[in-house]
Amino acid sequence: MEDGEPEPAEEAEKTSSDAVDDIAVSRVFESARTSRIATVLDRTEELAQLSEEQRQTAAPKISSGLVYADVLGDGINARYSVRPGRVKEDIILNAPSDFGGYAMDITVEGLTAVKAENNSVEFLNGDGEAVFVIQTPYVYDAVDDISYDINIEIKETAEGYRIAFAPDTEWLNEDERVYPVVIDPTVTSARALSNAYDTYIYDGSGNLGGLGDRMYVGIKSVSSVYKKHWAYWRVLTLPSLGSSYTITDASFIAQHPSGTSTSRPFSLYGLDGYWTEGTLTWANKPVNDTLLVSGVNRSNLTTTFSSSAVTQRVRDWYSGARANDGFMICYTDESLANPDYNAFWTCDGSTASYVPYISITYTVPTTSNVYYIRNLYYGNYLTASGTSNLSNVTAAAYSGGSNQKWELVSLGSNQYQLIPQNATSYKLSINPETNVDGNPIVIRSSSSVNSDKWRLVASGGGYMIESVMSSTGKVLEPSTTSSNVVLY
Repeated sequence: MEDGEPEPAEEAEKTSSDAVDDIAVSRVFESARTSRIATVLDRTEELAQLSEEQRQTAAPKISSGLVYADVLGDGINARYSVRPGRVKEDIILNAPSDFGGYAMDITVEGLTAVKAENNSVEFLNGDGEAVFVIQTPYVYDAVDDISYDINIEIKETAEGYRIAFAPDTEWLNEDERVYPVVIDPTVTSARALSNAYDTYIYDGSGNLGGLGDRMYVGIKSVSSVYKKHWAYWRVLTLPSLGSSYTITDASFIAQHPSGTSTSRPFSLYGLDGYWTEGTLTWANKPVNDTLLVSGVNRSNLTTTFSSSAVTQRVRDWYSGARANDGFMICYTDESLANPDYNAFWTCDGSTASYVPYISITYTVPTTSNVYYIRNLYYGNYLTASGTSNLSNVTAAAYSGGSNQKWELVSLGSNQYQLIPQNATSYKLSINPETNVDGNPIVIRSSSSVNSDKWRLVASGGGYMIESVMSSTGKVLEPSTTSSNVVLY
C-alpha cells in the first residue's frame, strides 16, 4: 500500500479507469512491504522468519497499530491495526474537505482481483480460491452514522492491482455529518486466525460481510430510514473439554465502544440454522431460533447474557445435541418509536480484550475413587490414627484431613482394598488377622490371609464394609468402649 497527495475530485465525464488513475493513492507502506502483504497476512505466526521491516507489521502480540498524519492531505490521516491474519486500514477525515476517495496499490503475483456482490474484493488463485480479501468497506462518522455507499473500482497494473475507494460525497457533506469521519476497509487472509464469525444485518439488507470492528443492534437509521438491526456471532471451534467434564454455567459476554448508550434491554437467541458472515442477509437469516434470555441490560461497557437456557445451549453444542450455529442479539422491544441503537465490538477489533466470548464454568471429575467414609448412625468418619504399620483406625469427627480419605481399589468380584491417603503404602486390615469379634481395625503393609480385602454390602441407604476373610459376614463397627473401629 502506498501514499501520496490527494487529487481534486473527478470530473463527471471521467471514465472509471481514469478515476482509478487520478484518485489519491495511499502510499504509507513502501513497495517492499506491500509486495509481501499476502505473505505477512498468511504467516504472522512465523515471526522468526520475517524481516525486521515485516515485524513492524506482524507484531509479536495479538494486535498493534500505527497512525500516519496528513498522508492524503491536511487533516486526512491513515491508521493501521494489525492482528494475526488481518490488516485494517482506516482513512480518517478530521474535517470536511474536497476529498473524493483514495486508492490502494497491491503488488501480487498469480492472483486475480474480483469484486464480489457484497462490494468486497477477493484475490483468487488459479483454483479460484480466495487467498486474501478486502472486506466490504464502509464509512462512519463520530456519532456512528454509517454509509455503505462506497464505489470500488479495480484496475490491473504492471505489479498487481490498484483498488480505488470513492465514498458518497453527498453523505460526506451533509449538514448533520459529525467529524471525524472514518473510511474502513480491512484486508484479511482467507486463513485468518480468528476463531469466530460475527456480523450484523438490518431489515431488508443484503450481505454486509465481516464489517470491521463493530456491529449494531437496535433501531438505527439507514439512508434516513429507521430499521431493525440484529447482530450475529458464532465460535468456529469450541475449546476442548474432557468428555466427562460437567458444564455448570455458561454466559455470552460482549462489550461496547465507549460513547454508545441505550435505554432498551437486549435479547439473546440461540440459532438453529447455518450461516456465515460472508453470506448472511436479512432474507436468508436462520428462521429457527430459540429465545435464551431477554430483558438484559448493559453494565457500563459490558453486556452479559446468562441464563439456564444459555448454559443448556452450550452443553448441547458440546454434546452434539445441537449444531453450533451461534447466537443472535436484538432488542427485546423493537418498536420504531423513539429509535435507539447500540454498538458491540466484533472479533475484528484491534483490541483483543474487547472481542465477544463465551465464559464456561465446569467441574473436573475425580481421577480416582477417593471417598470419606461416614458411619450413618453416629455420623463419625473412618480415620487412620497414624502413618505407621498397624496404626489403629478410629471413628472421629470430620476434619477433612487426608487421614479421613480412603481410595477404594477394585479387585473384581465386589472385592476392594481401602488405601488411607495419609499413608498410601498401607491398606485397611485386621489385627490380629483372625475372624474374631472385637479384633481392632488397623492399617497394614501386606497380608497373606486376605485380612486387607473387603466387600461392600448395600444396607439401609448405605453400605456395610464386610471382611472377605470372614465366613460369617463380620463388618466394620465402632467400638462401644473406645474410639477404635473393630470387626464385629
